Amino acid sequence: MEITLVNYFPRMHTAIAEWLACVLYMLPLNKRFRGFRLGLLMIAILGVLVVTNLVSEKAEGFVWILLMALGLASMFLMLHIGCKTTLWESGFYWAHAFIAAEFAASLEWQINYYLYQGGIVRQKWQFYICMTVVYALVFGVLLLLNRRQERNRMHVTRTETLGVVSIALVAFFISNFNFAFQDNVFSESLGAGVLYSRTLVDFGGLVMLYAYGETRRQMNLRLELKSMESLLNRQYEQYRLFEMNNESLHRIYHDLKHQIDFIRTETNAQKRESYLQEMEHAISTHEAEANTGNAMLDTLLTSKNLVCLQNGIVMTCYADAGQMGFMHVMDVCSIFGNAIDNAIECVCKIADEDKRLIKVTVYTQNHFLLIRIENYCESPVTFDSGLPVTTKADSQMHGYGVKSIKQAVEKYRGHLDVEQEENWFRITALIPLPEID
Repeated sequence: MEITLVNYFPRMHTAIAEWLACVLYMLPLNKRFRGFRLGLLMIAILGVLVVTNLVSEKAEGFVWILLMALGLASMFLMLHIGCKTTLWESGFYWAHAFIAAEFAASLEWQINYYLYQGGIVRQKWQFYICMTVVYALVFGVLLLLNRRQERNRMHVTRTETLGVVSIALVAFFISNFNFAFQDNVFSESLGAGVLYSRTLVDFGGLVMLYAYGETRRQMNLRLELKSMESLLNRQYEQYRLFEMNNESLHRIYHDLKHQIDFIRTETNAQKRESYLQEMEHAISTHEAEANTGNAMLDTLLTSKNLVCLQNGIVMTCYADAGQMGFMHVMDVCSIFGNAIDNAIECVCKIADEDKRLIKVTVYTQNHFLLIRIENYCESPVTFDSGLPVTTKADSQMHGYGVKSIKQAVEKYRGHLDVEQEENWFRITALIPLPEID
């Protein structure tokens, strides 16, 4: 080997970098607890990282790999226990923190190595000063980049987590191969270039993860634009339907004026009461505008209610959606749009208009948002794995769109229940409300 420092990589520096990277990615996340308990957790993980890294200094081969795995597991636990994240979300941020730490530590020691070669750095405290400066610059830049991406955070899926974890592990394996297995042709030929190759590979992994994050951010922006366009289209549909129904509403009001004149001349109290009830029913069935506390849901329900009125369907709605603002507009459209469309398609097949009934319920209770959409259904529904099955003979039965509803509900860690009880088909979504610190 050319120089002792080429194969010596101070694990204490790596432990500090791994801990700082975890802190960096914890900053924008909602914490599971604060104060003393959070501080105790962070100190305990720092201790584990220091111990595992120091012990691994003298280890080689698979023993070194096992010690590194223990240290990486402690990083994951720091993110998962300290923050309100799912396992997949914790894995997603762990991959970013891991590669960020590897790059910061590798870059810092490469600079220290060349400063040592030039005779500038000799004392241990000088190495730590260099480490402090490099870590401040690296993690400061990452903090600025992460703030940009965190403004457009999206739900993390299992596939996305597996993807970023694979990138992190491959970059780690390639960059550390020569340190774990020193007696190989590559380490002999590279010499001091081992430090440069490690830094370069770690930087490549970090760039790939950031590029992946930027791609997710751009996709999210496009989806939001598409959702807003969908919202505008639905609003236009609402206005168009209002215009189409304007003439019929004027005709109904004109008829009501004559009915009022007739009721005034009616001397029989029982008949007069019957006429008044009919008028009240006619007025109530034409009150289509919804007021739920959520603008998107108001537009959607108003539009669907007008469709119901045209088809002789009575849709009753009890909705307090003031706390539903955390849901993406596209998911609101997916859940309510698909469910109500399926309900309308089903009840339109019922000959008896008195049985064309749809009920929509939305309310919050015990930190949960409950969404229930049910409709009268005369035909039995076949289920497979908890979801209704669509058949050729009845291709418009409830199966269409239910998978989209399920996906949208699970995006918010919710649970979807689909059932048929007696003559009522019911879709119930239970979604936990996000906790606000």
